Amino acid sequence: MDKLDPHINRIKSDDQKWAELDAFQVMPHPEHTPEEQLNEYKHEFVFESSTAKNIKLAGSFNNWQPNNDLANISKNKWSLTLTFPVTDDENTYQYKFVVDGKWEINPNTPKTDDGKGNINNIL
Repeated sequence: MDKLDPHINRIKSDDQKWAELDAFQVMPHPEHTPEEQLNEYKHEFVFESSTAKNIKLAGSFNNWQPNNDLANISKNKWSLTLTFPVTDDENTYQYKFVVDGKWEINPNTPKTDDGKGNINNIL
């Protein structure tokens, strides 16, 4: 696993060689080490509804348990931001929204068939 030197723009790989980071600057997050930040990313889940009273998120990342509440941030926009580990796999996570108890997808974001007849959104 690569290791970041927090004092200079260099990164140390598993083979102990240093590489210069000239393409970007890593800004440390106060709650995470620089190494942790290189291994995670944030994703904002958005659902639009002007009639919903409650929207939750469930997916392969939480064993399909609808226990993540979205916040109503404007008249018809609901949002939730979660942090995920960086992986080498594309399309790692599938998810759905539970809108007032009914399972729904966001038609405006990428979708996939899970092979069991269900259509889910996908990261």
